Amino acid sequence: MDALSRTSSLPSGVAAWLRRCVWGLVLACLAGPLHATTESEQNSMEYAVKAAFLFKFGEFVDWPATSFDEPGGAFFIDVIGPEVLVGMLEQLALQRKINGRPVQVKHVKAGQTIPRAHILFVAANEAERLRTATESLRAAGTLTVAEGTNAPGIVNFVVRDNKVRF
Repeated sequence: MDALSRTSSLPSGVAAWLRRCVWGLVLACLAGPLHATTESEQNSMEYAVKAAFLFKFGEFVDWPATSFDEPGGAFFIDVIGPEVLVGMLEQLALQRKINGRPVQVKHVKAGQTIPRAHILFVAANEAERLRTATESLRAAGTLTVAEGTNAPGIVNFVVRDNKVRF
């Protein structure tokens, strides 16, 4: 507790830098080896790491005020991919905000049009949907995050040596 109270006397830039360092360490720990006993547990751990990264990406981007419907409006994360990731993001959204804004998560299913969002995650098996919508998403200012090295996302997740990388 004593160490935390000392950070409040630091200049705001230094305190913000320290907070980013701490979150970086947390993410590094989460992105560590994905040693799991079953494939299901490994996939679950992988998507937990990806969910944490999606929240952090939202915090590190300077979103223009025009990207929100209203002052203090919600931050939208849409997912074209597995339910497990949607559920993890929904749990994070109950506990955290992105830049002080509530987070709304939407699962975009096959056949649905891709709505306007701040971040759109696209699973590897859905990459073609992203390819067809890339230009309209860029025009809307959507940060596209995809799985795999050949996906057309702005940020691409890959798993190497049992670690999530981007």
